[in-house]
Amino acid sequence: MCRLLFILFLILSPNLRAGFYLQHSFGHNTTTNSDSGENVENSNMRNSFILGAMFGKSGQWVIGQGITHSSSSTEATSLAGAEDNSFLELGPRVIFFFNQAKNFYISATYNFYAKGSRTKQGATEDIDGSSLMGAIGVQMKATKMIYFGISMNYHSISISESTVGNTKSEVSHSYSSLYPAIELSIRFK
Repeated sequence: MCRLLFILFLILSPNLRAGFYLQHSFGHNTTTNSDSGENVENSNMRNSFILGAMFGKSGQWVIGQGITHSSSSTEATSLAGAEDNSFLELGPRVIFFFNQAKNFYISATYNFYAKGSRTKQGATEDIDGSSLMGAIGVQMKATKMIYFGISMNYHSISISESTVGNTKSEVSHSYSSLYPAIELSIRFK
C-alpha cells in the first residue's frame, strides 16, 4: 500500500521532475604492516551500484536500490592471521546533491541484507548481518548524461550470525573502513 501511494505521489506531483539515475563506484586499497617480524597485508575491494530515481523540483534527490559487493583479504606470516571475506549487500540508498549543477553530494545507505562467506585458518563459514555506508563526493559532467567523479566513503559491516555446516551461532563481529572511490554515473532526465 505504501509503495502504491509513493508511486502515485511521484506521478501526480505537478512540481516534480523525475529521472533515472545509475551509478557505479569502485574502491580498492591495500595496506602493509610489519611489526616484530610479522608481516600483515590487508587488501579491500568494493563495487557499489545504485539504480534509482531523481526527484524534487530540481532533481537534487535520488532514492534507489543500492547493491554492493565487498571483499577483503588479510595475509600474514603466521597462518593464524590469514582471513578472506566476501559480501553481497542490498538496501536502500539516498543521495542529496548540494548544488543546482548536481556536482557535490552526500549519500547514505542501510543494507539490511549483507550475506557472504569468511575463510579463517582454512575453515569456511557463511555469515549474515547488515551494513551501513556513507559517502561524500564530487562528479563532473562529461556529456549530457555521463558524469565522472571521486568520493570518500565510510563502510561498516556488522555480522550477527555464523553458519558452519548445519550449525548456526550468534556472533558479534564488525569490519569498518574509510576509503576513496572513483565513480561513473548516468543520468536520464
